Amino acid sequence: GANAVLAESLASIASLMLVAPDQISVGLQVQMTHHAAAKQGFVHGEARLIHAGRSIATYQIEIKDESGKLTSSGQVVCFLKRN
Repeated sequence: GANAVLAESLASIASLMLVAPDQISVGLQVQMTHHAAAKQGFVHGEARLIHAGRSIATYQIEIKDESGKLTSSGQVVCFLKRN
């Protein structure tokens, strides 16, 4: 649920840095594994670029709770729509 939404948001925002200002990027695929529940407080997410091609960008995602415990991890693939 919420972790997948956060993961796609992180990757989509990061992938916008790979295209020109007048171009767009959209999420194509989200694959997440949930390791533990974050029952209170904030979570922190990180999207690391693992592949950037002409039309596809792939990100490795890690989401951790406030103590640094991994709660979710996965990959998000984005389509880079270039003009």
